[in-house]
Amino acid sequence: MAPLLVLVSGSPGSGKTTLARRLAADLVIPLLGKDTIKEALGDSLVVDSVERSQQLGRASVEVLYALVKGQLDLGVSVVVDHAFHQAFADAVVPLVDGSTAVLVHCTAPDELITERVLDRAARGERHPVHFDVEVTPFNVARYAPMELDIPTLVVDTTDGYRPDYPTIVGFIEGAR
Repeated sequence: MAPLLVLVSGSPGSGKTTLARRLAADLVIPLLGKDTIKEALGDSLVVDSVERSQQLGRASVEVLYALVKGQLDLGVSVVVDHAFHQAFADAVVPLVDGSTAVLVHCTAPDELITERVLDRAARGERHPVHFDVEVTPFNVARYAPMELDIPTLVVDTTDGYRPDYPTIVGFIEGAR
């Protein structure tokens, strides 16, 4: 059977990283995330503008895809945390083709997303390489779920998870 690929998507502030971490731990599947790569690179490179942050983000996505492909090629299942949207779909198709893939997409109202991002920045919980404050508010509609030929579950993170967490896990396990 092909390795499981769990794509966890959504806009910044949608709760995708929190959900992806929990899923990876509970499913005992490695977690790969674009922000982990971007932040590590940002610690050693000069990222002094939104433009440089976006360039680093694009490079980090390419590294992420290479790492995911490497794991899938070894037969290792993986949870991937990234703000996937339709512009990424063509690049994701080869990963989907080599796996049993599902998409879990996190969403919440625009105002709540912006509030979460600004609150997180104010608490110093977000790496400065992201320049989140400078690019808010986010256009959450831009982060609609990718249209792929795989099972997709939209999760409302406004107040907890809807559907609930056990349903999300069941959705993923059903793909196996």
